[in-house]
Amino acid sequence: MTHQIIQPALHLRPFIAEYLLLHISAPASANIPSKPFPASPRQGLLFYARGFLTANENNGKGATIRPKTTLFGQQLSRFDYQPSPDYLMVEVIFQPGMLAKFLRAPGTELVNKNVDAEAVLGPPVGRVNERIANARSYADMIDHLETYLWQRLQQANVAR
Repeated sequence: MTHQIIQPALHLRPFIAEYLLLHISAPASANIPSKPFPASPRQGLLFYARGFLTANENNGKGATIRPKTTLFGQQLSRFDYQPSPDYLMVEVIFQPGMLAKFLRAPGTELVNKNVDAEAVLGPPVGRVNERIANARSYADMIDHLETYLWQRLQQANVAR
């Protein structure tokens, strides 16, 4: 298992706090235990490049499988998550208030929600997920991600 917290490139640090990379490579028969995740003010963008994540948000709705690219807002309650045995995820954590500027929408729209990023941001974010999935190294994954983020920030008139 690989778990890395990666600092963004200098030009992205005013907008992006960090990246989290999680890679699990276990036999298909492995039973990966679920993990509790506490309430958190973090907001971001998730790329599930391989495998999937099942989340039980303890809200009576039962378990859901997250979309391949997911935008998430501040989480107000704990949830339990369970990754698949072959799992590769890169998470972009935005600086406070920057996700709203990135989306050009109020940050309150995503409080306690996880939505399909491709439905909001369009096909380019899905193509980034494909590039991450096919990258030869973790460094290449971050390069693909940062290229997209910088272009999107410029389009949103956040980065000048």
